[in-house]
Amino acid sequence: MDQYALPPAVHRYRRHTRISLAVHEASTGREYRFVPEGPLVAETEWRTCLDALEAVLSGSLPRGVPEDFYIRAGDIARSRGPRAVLDTSGPALARTLASGGIFLVKPSLGEFEQLMGTPLRDRDRLVAAARSLTARGETAHLAVTMGHEGALLANADGILRLPAIAVAVQSAVGAGDSFVGAMTHALATGRSAHDAFRYGLAAGTAAVMTPGNDLCHRDDVERLFARLTQ
Repeated sequence: MDQYALPPAVHRYRRHTRISLAVHEASTGREYRFVPEGPLVAETEWRTCLDALEAVLSGSLPRGVPEDFYIRAGDIARSRGPRAVLDTSGPALARTLASGGIFLVKPSLGEFEQLMGTPLRDRDRLVAAARSLTARGETAHLAVTMGHEGALLANADGILRLPAIAVAVQSAVGAGDSFVGAMTHALATGRSAHDAFRYGLAAGTAAVMTPGNDLCHRDDVERLFARLTQ
């Protein structure tokens, strides 16, 4: 097992967990996603998760889970040593960032615009918003994914923006998760923030190269990372 891999922790819930579907229409190449509402999680159930959480705080919060859940989880993670990585949206994103102490946050451009309360399609406005967030100390690193427009990294060293890597797109399922997973792993294994950001972009790109819910493949990630560092 990889030295940074954690053994799986299983938590049982009284209600059914959410199952999301991605449908690829072969005749048109279009992709359709069906994302139903998640289960209502009881307080006794979500509290058991806090003891198992380590560093990566990811996903939308189910019904019944309070908006400050990730704040509590981040406090627990930091008390045990790990840095907190946040990948969520909406009120949970805003409240957790406002509490401070996040090491890395990775919103999509749409999620970042919602957080800042303004359109950020203009490059200068996007850069200014990213600088303001890191300057306030809410997070040490901000990585904004922008689909076919690439990604942006903001931290104390400044701004790094990389264009998207041109590949044949099969599906967008899991691209964001692959990005934050690869960037987190690279940081955990001692890579610089800029190299970790490139690994994130490489993994997100590798994920869109695979059909349906198939995620990135390591060989593709390494090959695309090499293209970014040439």
